[in-house]
Amino acid sequence: MNTEFNIIKSQHEKTMLDMNKMIQSIIGSMQYSKELIEDNYSYSIKEDHLLRECTQLNENVRILLNENRRLLVEQAGHKCPVGKKRGSLRRPARTSVSQVPRNNSVK
Repeated sequence: MNTEFNIIKSQHEKTMLDMNKMIQSIIGSMQYSKELIEDNYSYSIKEDHLLRECTQLNENVRILLNENRRLLVEQAGHKCPVGKKRGSLRRPARTSVSQVPRNNSVK
């Protein structure tokens, strides 16, 4: 009877140790989960701020493009001689890399 008791007691102690390890693992996982939630919230706030800033910058770009367009039209109006009809505004031609002559000689 004493031997059976010792076996059961040993199994009980092992089970209790395993349960304590499991509890510690759960506590650690919960703490890690809490940290991830806090990080996620922080990133969410940063993302919201950056999206608002991006929207404001896009609006500023739109305003500046409209102002630039208005100034170009105004400038073109001052350059046209009186009595001549003003043509459409054209952007200056761009020289692409393929149009620039290359010097293929190797020294």
